[in-house]
Amino acid sequence: STVDESSWTFNGNYSEKYHNGYQGSPQLYWKAGDTVGCEIDLEKKSIDWTVNGKHATDPMFQDCKINGPIFPAMTI
Repeated sequence: STVDESSWTFNGNYSEKYHNGYQGSPQLYWKAGDTVGCEIDLEKKSIDWTVNGKHATDPMFQDCKINGPIFPAMTI
């Protein structure tokens, strides 16, 4: 679907990432009270999440084809 092609999702409860379907587990989890961040590097074309300032080993998404506005969103 168009929405999935244009979205990059991280679920910290289950450590799952999605873009055009399930993309694996970055082994990064969050819990109540944690600080969660989202980083978008337009030059490197990468999108990453942090939990309490910690990253997964590599950026969660690389070579992102970002065509248009970006609308970060989060649910808990």
